[in-house]
Amino acid sequence: MNIKEKTGNFLLDIAKLIFAGIIIGGIMTEEINRWVLYLLGLFAFVLIIVIGFVLCSQVKKED
Repeated sequence: MNIKEKTGNFLLDIAKLIFAGIIIGGIMTEEINRWVLYLLGLFAFVLIIVIGFVLCSQVKKED
């Protein structure tokens, strides 16, 4: 397992945590603009998951 694959797996784990944070943040009754929470969270989730998958797929192509 090389550094690209480990980094890809790490980013996929971070994306899962961001997704869970979006759900928990949406449930809370604090004064949070839900649209901003959902849009920024979804943007970060998609960006990080794409980077993670790209890094993991590059490792498989090199083998």
